Amino acid sequence: MSRTESYHIMLPKYEDLTEPTLVYALIQRLIGLSTEHRSQAFWQEQQLFADLLKIIENRQKAEVLSPSLQLAEKTEAYIKRHYRSRISNRDLSKAFHFHSNYITRCMQEVFHCTPMAYLHQYRLDQAKLLLIKTDWTITRIAGYVGFEYSPYFSSCFKKQEGVSPLQFRKQYVK
Repeated sequence: MSRTESYHIMLPKYEDLTEPTLVYALIQRLIGLSTEHRSQAFWQEQQLFADLLKIIENRQKAEVLSPSLQLAEKTEAYIKRHYRSRISNRDLSKAFHFHSNYITRCMQEVFHCTPMAYLHQYRLDQAKLLLIKTDWTITRIAGYVGFEYSPYFSSCFKKQEGVSPLQFRKQYVK
């Protein structure tokens, strides 16, 4: 690697550790080194930190190559692009040429929910933004984000947020 080339690693805020005991052992060793003389511990500290970064990087490389991660991310993008329309598991199967059960398994593995639950949550999140940023009626917002029936939207919203859409709007818009 020449001097002009640089190396970058993206560190996630949250990470499921594949080797938690090894990571914790490395961290414990790093903590223990901080009490020794700096000159003696410096290179050991550098090597332990590099080992820790290598574990995280290997995990990320494995995720990038994972077919289930790729399909789940494609499904997420599809849902976000088409959330205002009617979407079914059958539509997802047609769009990605996979059985809906496989798509569901991939979404659950990556996002811990089914595609339809993700869609439902995304619609409610978009509705919250519209409640705060616009003066549209609840019915208009419900229809805009993909809910066919305004009472059903209000019911889902209240179940999720603990308050009705109108009360939610009043909390944030004064």
